[in-house]
Amino acid sequence: MLLYIASVLLFVSCAPSVTSNLISGADLSKYNYVLWPSNTKGDQELDYVMFEAYNILKETRLEVISESQLAYYPLQETLISICHVSQDLRKSVITIDFKDGVTNLPVLYVKGSFDMGWGMSDDMRGALSALRKRMLVLFPKE
Repeated sequence: MLLYIASVLLFVSCAPSVTSNLISGADLSKYNYVLWPSNTKGDQELDYVMFEAYNILKETRLEVISESQLAYYPLQETLISICHVSQDLRKSVITIDFKDGVTNLPVLYVKGSFDMGWGMSDDMRGALSALRKRMLVLFPKE
């Protein structure tokens, strides 16, 4: 019985988690574009995670644009993304902050994390999976 309880606790502690905060009154439906990325922070050894996060955004209804394309898109329909990736022996985290293209004020914060898995690469895959699920809920394809 004790082994069963320990196994359940280990399984629960190894589950991916995702959090998101939407600014009160923000309407995500008005956004059709996202600038990728205007700023990235984190360990350069984790740059592959940025590539994966870019792929996640491509799966949403948002059209991903670059800074050189920004002048051709309406700012009032554009989110500016800021990404951060971190990883240590205990936890892998990826966050994306979204700001309004006109006001540059925060609109949305999404964080995917995974801790104490079988290895660092598995932890990061778990964090990305959690992030993907939330992004597809927040910006579903129509």
